[in-house]
Amino acid sequence: MAQQPMNNIVRTTMQALAAVLGGTQSLHTNSFDETYALPTEDAATIALRTQQIIAEESGIAAVADPLGGSYFIEALTNQVEEEAWRYINRVDAMGRHRARGRGGVPAA
Repeated sequence: MAQQPMNNIVRTTMQALAAVLGGTQSLHTNSFDETYALPTEDAATIALRTQQIIAEESGIAAVADPLGGSYFIEALTNQVEEEAWRYINRVDAMGRHRARGRGGVPAA
């Protein structure tokens, strides 16, 4: 938000942390003032330090899967998988051409 750009530091940190926990291979953190101007040197430094702190000080990067075995994450993953299969089975039951005619269902 341009009205309170410093809040973007917290947003960016949470987004970067979530990306690392999710196993990202590449990470870019926007500077807090990028929403309305080219980043200032201080803002760019904070964005860089955010990445460095997550990588070097949090310890998260020291483990291959920091959320491995997390019941909550596993439960969410199972829920997404079940819903995906339910959707796939529904499309398969309709047949490709019929499903395509119902709108929103892509056909290969």
